[in-house]
Amino acid sequence: MQYLAPFDGTPISREALRRASTYRSHADAEVTVLSVIPRNNTAYAREHDWLGADESFDTDTIVSNLRAEATRLCPTAEFEYTTVGRYAGSGAIASEIRETADSIDADVVFLGSSNAGSVVTDLSSVGQALSVRSDFDIFLVRST
Repeated sequence: MQYLAPFDGTPISREALRRASTYRSHADAEVTVLSVIPRNNTAYAREHDWLGADESFDTDTIVSNLRAEATRLCPTAEFEYTTVGRYAGSGAIASEIRETADSIDADVVFLGSSNAGSVVTDLSSVGQALSVRSDFDIFLVRST
């Protein structure tokens, strides 16, 4: 089996990766971690605690830090990252996640979503864009 865990370092994405790691050990699955980074978007990077208040945007540093954290949470995971436009919205990020899910032939996407409702169509942002696909399951993690 192949699992995909989108990861931005937030508490909910950390919990989703922990779950993927736990389930991996029971299903003999491989986990791929994907971080999607908006290029040169210092405000977004600071909101996600990728940069300190006085640090300038540096993709290599951000990737290194995300990789280290993901590896700490799931040592056997394959880490990948991609960049999107500076002001990319949730649709562009979801598109990158879908493309990666397709390319690795993911069976399950472990998605952290603090705003997931009780009905999938009530999801907003990345979760909604991913939920329309039927070629992989989605494991929603709603709390840490």
